[in-house]
Amino acid sequence: MDLETLFKNRQYEKDRTKAHYTNIYGKAQELFGDKAPFVRSEKLINKTIDESDQKTYLSYHILILAVMMRSDDERPVVELIANMNRYKKKLEEERQEKLDDLKLPDYETYFKNNDLLAESMPQKYIVNKLFQLYGFRNAEMMIRLVRLKRGEREKREKENTLTIKQRKVNLRIAEYKTLSSYGIKDISFSKKEHPLLYKTLLNYYNDGNHFLLTKKDKTQISKKSLHSHIRKLTNGLGSGTLFKMSVAHFRLIGDLNRIAELGKTRGTALGTINDNYNAQNSTETDDHPVPLSPPIET
Repeated sequence: MDLETLFKNRQYEKDRTKAHYTNIYGKAQELFGDKAPFVRSEKLINKTIDESDQKTYLSYHILILAVMMRSDDERPVVELIANMNRYKKKLEEERQEKLDDLKLPDYETYFKNNDLLAESMPQKYIVNKLFQLYGFRNAEMMIRLVRLKRGEREKREKENTLTIKQRKVNLRIAEYKTLSSYGIKDISFSKKEHPLLYKTLLNYYNDGNHFLLTKKDKTQISKKSLHSHIRKLTNGLGSGTLFKMSVAHFRLIGDLNRIAELGKTRGTALGTINDNYNAQNSTETDDHPVPLSPPIET
């Protein structure tokens, strides 16, 4: 079997998926010194991989590809699957060690604690929640808040606005770093999807806050103080570290679709995320960053 047949059998159409497997197949050919590396016995495949000095992530992904191609050819894969799972566990352990070394906060703990601040520190809660949901940069947080009553029509502003409606919230991000590449971002969520966030936003607005980032007198902060203000609201971490923490978390659990979603709402290409927001950058190749799990076609 060749890669084109694999792509056709599994209906892989996206370029990034094909590029991922093409890269891994090339690495396997180099390792085995053969254009058809997976035709030999399971025992020999495992032995060659185990005795190589290549990094854990590459061994794991070669085994994933071997299992898929041999399965489609109706060849035995039981021993390969067992070895693949062993490498997956080892890879997860290595990456967790690197997260510990980087001292990044635990994603779930950080945002769970943030939810407890909705009533006592609403601005801090809202900002961190938006970072969690959409991976925004600092500039996206310069948002004007709008409350629409029943029957009122929403204006299409050329600034960052958050419009609170009867049953949902609309976010319009028109001022941000990569606007020229990605255009204006229109994002919405329903009251039912995020009830605590909706309630907090409504109460925050009704308390006289017509901007997300405000001073004690409820006027908007200056752009000059944006960086320090965000760091204060994020326990000294900043938006970049929070985004890196989110990417590391979803990479660790193999949810690449969520990373892609965050990249889309942030306005950052997946390649850039791999290069600049990868907490485990030192464990991956310079030319071909490879995730914990293979790309998922959606």
